[in-house]
Amino acid sequence: MNFQVRSFVNEHTCPLEEIHPRLRQASAVIIGEVVAPRLQQHDGCLMRPKDIIADIKTMYGIQILYNKAHQAMHYVLSLTYGTHEESFQLLPSFGYVLERTITDL
Repeated sequence: MNFQVRSFVNEHTCPLEEIHPRLRQASAVIIGEVVAPRLQQHDGCLMRPKDIIADIKTMYGIQILYNKAHQAMHYVLSLTYGTHEESFQLLPSFGYVLERTITDL
């Protein structure tokens, strides 16, 4: 079954007054990219999702949900420190170095 576009009307018919700012869509990755420099400036001091919500509201006038801010925070943390899986892959080598250090004492 094939579909064809027979006509295209390039006119937006939804009035802008009816679009609620909360319903604008931005992925957690996009929000994470926007707030990444600010999150990375905190030097180990974790920025909370409610801080991200306030920053996005101040900078862009857009209200985002807590869950989206939480996902963005985890995205930036994975960019900065790596994922949990990557950390667990380092455990055997860490154990080996620790064991060698203890036996050398």
